[in-house]
Amino acid sequence: MMNQAKWIWIENGKPDVHAEFVCRFISLALSPELFLSCDGNYAVYLNGKFVGAGQVSDYETYKLVDRYDLKPFVREGENQLKICVWHIGVDSVNYRAEKAGVIFEVKEEGETTAYSSRKTLSRIAAGYREEYCRMIAQVGITSLFDFTQKEERFTESAETDKKTVFTDDNVQNLRFLPFVNGKTVIREDKRVLVDLGEEYFGFVGFSVESRQGGIPFTVSFGEHILPEGKLLRDIATCHFGLDFVAKEGDNSFCDYLRPVGCRYLEIVSEKEITVGRLGIVPFEYPFEEKPFVPGNNLDQKIYEVCIRTLRRCASKHYIDCPWREQGMYVLDSRNQMLCGYDAFGEFALARFNLVFLSKGILDCGLLSSCPPARQENSIIPFFSLIYFLQTYEYVERSGDDSVLDEVMPALTAVLEAFLAKRKDTGPIARFPEPKFWNFYEWTEGSNGISDGSEEKGETFDLILNATFLLAAEKYRLLLKRRGEELSFPFDDFSASMRKTFYDESEGLFRLSDRSHSYSRLGCSMALLAGVVKGEEAKRVASRMLEKEGIVDCSLSCAAFFYDALLAADPGYRSFVLEDIRRKYGYMLDCGATTFWETLRGSAENGGVGSLCHGWSAIPVYYYHKFFS
Repeated sequence: MMNQAKWIWIENGKPDVHAEFVCRFISLALSPELFLSCDGNYAVYLNGKFVGAGQVSDYETYKLVDRYDLKPFVREGENQLKICVWHIGVDSVNYRAEKAGVIFEVKEEGETTAYSSRKTLSRIAAGYREEYCRMIAQVGITSLFDFTQKEERFTESAETDKKTVFTDDNVQNLRFLPFVNGKTVIREDKRVLVDLGEEYFGFVGFSVESRQGGIPFTVSFGEHILPEGKLLRDIATCHFGLDFVAKEGDNSFCDYLRPVGCRYLEIVSEKEITVGRLGIVPFEYPFEEKPFVPGNNLDQKIYEVCIRTLRRCASKHYIDCPWREQGMYVLDSRNQMLCGYDAFGEFALARFNLVFLSKGILDCGLLSSCPPARQENSIIPFFSLIYFLQTYEYVERSGDDSVLDEVMPALTAVLEAFLAKRKDTGPIARFPEPKFWNFYEWTEGSNGISDGSEEKGETFDLILNATFLLAAEKYRLLLKRRGEELSFPFDDFSASMRKTFYDESEGLFRLSDRSHSYSRLGCSMALLAGVVKGEEAKRVASRMLEKEGIVDCSLSCAAFFYDALLAADPGYRSFVLEDIRRKYGYMLDCGATTFWETLRGSAENGGVGSLCHGWSAIPVYYYHKFFS
């Protein structure tokens, strides 16, 4: 992969530092390739032309190497390679801070023609303010770019003692699309607001003219406009903006290091400036869509927007939402994988993400809810159980048993962590807060908001136990594929669940042993786990639809609800279709260009509800099931 290259950096190990590295090499213009890895993010240029960007934040023990074909950019003779690297250096949901560094090597016809070493010229990248470290919600930090800053001179680099273990695993490079210039909605002396027409994920670009230097301005990005005609920029501790200082004259910019998700962009400055263009360079994972025409016109529109949602929610790994988080969550990625198998025939990205998720085993034995983030609190036990389901589904759909060699240790660790919490022959108690977040979905009783019941002693949740039983069954089936057996008292565990949660008079399962509430997700998980069967299962399915006041299933977990109904009676196909059409038709009527985190839209989560969320593309899976 890389034989001569060394990890290098500038003489600056501070967080939030941008550095440039340049080298020259001679090429025959045949088939040169670049191999590259770094901490943070990078942008690559060859002979002044943009080549690519998109480092995945990973683990030092599982370090990814990106590979680029340089043939479209190379010329015969001397070439100049420039790599701009942003050492973020501050932990967030989607980034794990490690020691700063970059390593690269250019090979052509099997020969190394350039590589990183102490002789590689480097400098602080002009414009970026060091250690700015301003946080953008869960996305991580933003940067400040000052057009008035002068360039520093290049010096030799410093070799670092960064210790990593490279992996051969990786996925395809991102595909960059033509610049999308926003349509002006508001133009004032100190403010311009533009509409991109639909949700995009990419890199902000603009051209601004200023009559004087030193004028601060902010480019804000968002998914909806507030009633007063402004873009949401600051809410609680979230700041959805990129900060700049203009110089006199032209200020043109495109930052290939900080991706953002948005439909609207807004420039607000302290003094008058002239905005020429304001838009985004979109990128996407290179999915190849399979021809498919579902149902009626409404179904076709829903399917089209689902596909757009999936595209906006994939970088070099799945992400939950491009605007607010950009994290790879277990539950979200499970839905995206299910849709991708049918819509794109995509298994490589799914396999990579399953292996990547397995690297996030924590000391408690559960998976990080959003690897590779360091996580000491708010670990979601439910998500660790979903990992069993998505692993099983991948193996079943792809026929690729080889992935089990890599992920079985993680599956085993999670199973043992749950079993260690079980006392006697009863169910498993809720995990203690605040280290753990007993979240299942964004609905009442399942959102992990404490009801105070844990103060009265151990509490047992229906969804946790039903999902554990379902996960244990998938684990048993995966072991069977490897010629192994699982010794576990499935019948006894199921009986303890029935005794603890089943309300026979109602024909429904209670959300917890202390609750008299019912939810469609809870009852669905109990049905899928086989706690009741036959006519009793049909009764539960019927009661889920009839019971007044039962908590509806959210968009994130709708697949469990639909699957439970269809397993009880295939005749529920018409209900599933109508439920999809009603809920997704509502979002379309509200002007959605991608589908939302929940049906509350932007009102969810205190005003930062995502209007583009990968888990909500699940109709793709059912349209293929019903219309293929």
